[in-house]
Amino acid sequence: MAILALLLLPPLIGLAVIIIIAIWGANVLAYRFIGRKHQWLEEILATGDIPQRWQQEAAATLARQRQQASNTAAVNRRRQRVQRRHLRQFDQLIHYAGTTALVADEETRDVLLAQLLTVRAEWSARQLDDRAQLGKDERA
Repeated sequence: MAILALLLLPPLIGLAVIIIIAIWGANVLAYRFIGRKHQWLEEILATGDIPQRWQQEAAATLARQRQQASNTAAVNRRRQRVQRRHLRQFDQLIHYAGTTALVADEETRDVLLAQLLTVRAEWSARQLDDRAQLGKDERA
């Protein structure tokens, strides 16, 4: 009987390890595809600004661009592309908020979408102001 228990122990431990790894992997995927979006939405609604993670990625990209190109026009074009990318990412978040089943009810969804669209309009206006400012800087 003891030999049978010893023979069954390694497969049971292996099965437990596989289950733990599968649970961990499911949590990572859930965070990546759902949790992160909800964190970004909360951060946007709380601050009205671009999420920190997006800003860090943009700063790193712009720093590399500044090192590669001494031309300010190229850096300005890159900055505009980053701003457009942020707006596209935000549009994707708005679409997600409009379609996800993880919102309490339709009234909550309507309020959420209204707030997001207000912030989106502010971002668009800020982007237009930045473009106008960049145009003035290039002419000067």
